[in-house]
Amino acid sequence: CARLPALCLILLSIPGLVRGEVLPLYNPGFESGTSGWAVSTSATVAQSLAEYASMGYRGLKIKDAGGADTYTVTSVSCPASPGSTYALTLWGRSLGNFPSGIRAEVLFTDASGNPLPPGAVSGYASSYEISAIKWFEKRVLKGVAPAGTVHVRARFTSLACYGLGAGVDD
Repeated sequence: CARLPALCLILLSIPGLVRGEVLPLYNPGFESGTSGWAVSTSATVAQSLAEYASMGYRGLKIKDAGGADTYTVTSVSCPASPGSTYALTLWGRSLGNFPSGIRAEVLFTDASGNPLPPGAVSGYASSYEISAIKWFEKRVLKGVAPAGTVHVRARFTSLACYGLGAGVDD
C-alpha cells in the first residue's frame, strides 16, 4: 500500500465495508518488479519475471533456498481494523514436481509489528503451501483481524524443506 495508502484508507472508511464484508488485501503487484515488497535476506530469492505471470505482464518467482535458511517476502502494510475480514487472492504454482516449500498467508500485525493469529473464516484458510504442479492454481485466503490488529499484509515464507520455489501472481 505504499503506492495505495489513500485507497486503503478510503476502503477502510466506507460505511458497511469495515464490518461484515470481506475487504481485499491490496499489494503492490509485480508488474513493476519487486518494488513495494520486502525480502528478509540479501540473497536473490525473489524476481519479477514475465514467465511467472498468470494474468498481467509479470509474476513473482520465489526460489526457496532450501536447507536451514528461511526467508520471507512481505508486502507493505495496509491499515486494518480488528474484527474485519481480509482476503488475499493469488495464483501460484510450484517450480518443480513437488510442493513448492513456499507458504502464502494473510498476516496481521500489532502496533509493534508483531504477528497476530488470524481468526478463522468458515470454508477458507488464512495460509497454504503453494503446491500446484505445472499450472497456476487460484487460491483465496481469508482471515479475520484479531483484537490488537493495526496492519495487514501478504507474506510468502520459505519452509526450508524442499528447496524448490514457486511462481506467484496476484
